[in-house]
Amino acid sequence: MRRSGREVPAAMLEVGCGDGAVLSAMRRHAPGARLVGAEISHTAADLARRRREIAEVHTFDAGARLPFDDGAFGLVFATHVLEHVDDPLASLRELARVSGALVCVEVPLEANIAARRGRAVSRSTAVGHVQRFSRADVRALIAGAGLTRLADLVDPLPRSVRVFQDGPALGTAKWAVRSLLALPPGLGERVMTVHYAALASC
Repeated sequence: MRRSGREVPAAMLEVGCGDGAVLSAMRRHAPGARLVGAEISHTAADLARRRREIAEVHTFDAGARLPFDDGAFGLVFATHVLEHVDDPLASLRELARVSGALVCVEVPLEANIAARRGRAVSRSTAVGHVQRFSRADVRALIAGAGLTRLADLVDPLPRSVRVFQDGPALGTAKWAVRSLLALPPGLGERVMTVHYAALASC
């Protein structure tokens, strides 16, 4: 399948799809692709199944083998998943197993000064984070899973997210400061939590 001169995977899987919002958004970029989700929460999976653009949503046990054949998908992606699992390398290898071509992961980079504060640690732990990644950690996981990193990006999160979390004034101020800190490569992620995405090939 091709779109704007680029090859688009015919089938895509999101592991940890939640209510399906991210997977659903993929429809704009890959209108003909078969979208499939996998989720450990039965409640979230039921919500995702209500989205007509998603073909299937499967539930599975955390740490278990995904219920798909080897190489079943052209793209497998997971956003905010690896920081929640005890063995991120095993999880990434399982993503690679069911992908025939590409794997994309996105995680918060919490190996930084701000994330070591007591309040930040408590908040991170409360939402189930058991890993505190640096960029180097994620790149090592990608290599350890036998994948080849193709591209990556760092995002301090958009203004809308900061405003939602902290209100208009404080949210806008945080967004402005974090955006400036994120400009010099590597500086921002040593000071504050940013979000890191990497695309890799199998």
